[in-house]
Amino acid sequence: MSDIQKPVIYGENLIGDYSDDPDNSILLVSHELSLSGAPIVLLNLALALKKAGWQTLIVSPEDGALGPYAAEYGIPAMYYPGLYASDYVAENRKKYAAVIACTIVTAPIVRKLNGTDTPVMWWIHESAAAYGADNMAAMPKRLRGNVHVYCVSAYAKRMLEERFPQYKSELLMYYVKDAMRESSDTKAHFKRSEDGQTVFACVGMVEPRKGQDILLKAIRDIPDQARKNCKFIFVGTVADQEIKKQIESMREMYHQQIVFYEGLGHDEVYEIYNEIDFLICASRDDPMPLVVAEAMSLGRPCICSANTGTAEKIERYESGLTYKNNDPYALARLIEDAYEMSEEKYQVLSANARAAFEKEFSEEVFEENLGEAMEKLGKNVESNLSIVIPCFNEEANIKTIVEAVLASPIDNKEIIIVDDCSTDNTKDVLEREIKPLVSKIIYHEKNQGKGAALRTGFKHATGDVVIIQDADMEYDPTEYPQIVNPIFDGTADVVYGSRFLNGKRKGYLANRLANRTLTLLSNLFTRQKITDMETCYKAFERDIIQSVEIEENRFGFEPEITSKISKMGIKIAEVPISYYPRSMEEGKKIGFKDGLRAIYVICRYR
Repeated sequence: MSDIQKPVIYGENLIGDYSDDPDNSILLVSHELSLSGAPIVLLNLALALKKAGWQTLIVSPEDGALGPYAAEYGIPAMYYPGLYASDYVAENRKKYAAVIACTIVTAPIVRKLNGTDTPVMWWIHESAAAYGADNMAAMPKRLRGNVHVYCVSAYAKRMLEERFPQYKSELLMYYVKDAMRESSDTKAHFKRSEDGQTVFACVGMVEPRKGQDILLKAIRDIPDQARKNCKFIFVGTVADQEIKKQIESMREMYHQQIVFYEGLGHDEVYEIYNEIDFLICASRDDPMPLVVAEAMSLGRPCICSANTGTAEKIERYESGLTYKNNDPYALARLIEDAYEMSEEKYQVLSANARAAFEKEFSEEVFEENLGEAMEKLGKNVESNLSIVIPCFNEEANIKTIVEAVLASPIDNKEIIIVDDCSTDNTKDVLEREIKPLVSKIIYHEKNQGKGAALRTGFKHATGDVVIIQDADMEYDPTEYPQIVNPIFDGTADVVYGSRFLNGKRKGYLANRLANRTLTLLSNLFTRQKITDMETCYKAFERDIIQSVEIEENRFGFEPEITSKISKMGIKIAEVPISYYPRSMEEGKKIGFKDGLRAIYVICRYR
């Protein structure tokens, strides 16, 4: 690593005072160290954790003013160039009780930790605009039980679920500091400037999403006399030069009405809040703009776009005014209403804004909600993997295979056994010894075959991924992770475990030749390039396998499902697995007739 690429640690002396106890440490991952919304609320979260006794470190691949700012508040922060491409978090995860990743931009970190024994809180803030191709591609298709997703607002939750409905998420709103406690002016009133103007502020990154151009159009549409009696303060770091030019052009035209401050520090922004009557949030698309909560802490009413998560709070608490459809003319009318508002009505809005802050964005409420979230972090969420075990006359093996499945390195699993009308003592073993250990046992009243048993099992599966496990001890459940992880990671939809990729030849020569022949024939029709079509270990996204109509009742299931998956345009991935074949004397049930049936099925469903 060159000098330019070396990590920079702000507050390194703070880390020197930390203990080496991983059970007392939390790693927080921020997409950048800027003084913008998500990094600021992540810092506030770190401060809440510190108050609760945790040691914290913020790490980010992008440097910025938040680094030294966090250190001033006793939170060390590290700028780590190339963080997402590196193994820093994966290699150091054991040093922490949990990892908190902030925003969808940190998806590469979540992907690396997905399925590990490290609890992960993924705190998502984004609006629709953030779900571009790069961010979407980086997000895991499936999340394992160690990843808990939280969204800062119902709006952000809705944006996430529209794109990743398989994600299970909860709400965890942020908090902002209580500026009123630190202010000598605890009563909000129409301050008006010295020349009698009503003062409005628009605070946020200068970019199209934040809607400064919408506000400029609204200002133009206000009648001249009303505009003369208003003052508009624009505050923000410039990300879009064109909008900056529009602001400066309007400032030249209305120099007594428009002020523009670029690059203010966070504390300086609070000074602006102290000088205004109303905050204007003109965002086109914003899940929960931080600036509104900050203004509410001082009892400042807000004129807010309905395309924000905060608009619902404003309407619920009657703490401001909202407008729809990013309409500048509707915004102009609300500005006129605000200008003409009576002191009495303003006091009501101000009191309601403060009440909204105390009930939704206060430190006390956040600490309570964060405490509940931290308790859940140590607990895995509901089943992510469904294991379907078809069995017929397996009284000698069924307990052993269930114990092996239970011991497999997958924490969140649902075990479904389908007994295909066994004629030995399998049912007695299932009822007496197995029932308390598994999720479901389903009994067929008539023997139908492996395909029928799987059809029943798939119908009852609730996990995100479904894998087949034979009851005959030929396959090793400790290998589940290598089979299902490509599906959870989003790199595959269907995965087969191949007995032939590891180069070890096991089983009867005739069986190996038959398997190879059937696989080649299947590949000819399906255009797949797999090596083991007849393998037991097949894993599927649940939605996929439950969408397939399975018609074959016996071992014809293998070529049938391969053909139908292929017709869906899905490429089957393969990983090497172990194999411990048993003989016919030991209970192997597939025979010559099943091979002939397989050829027929391959041709039938081609």
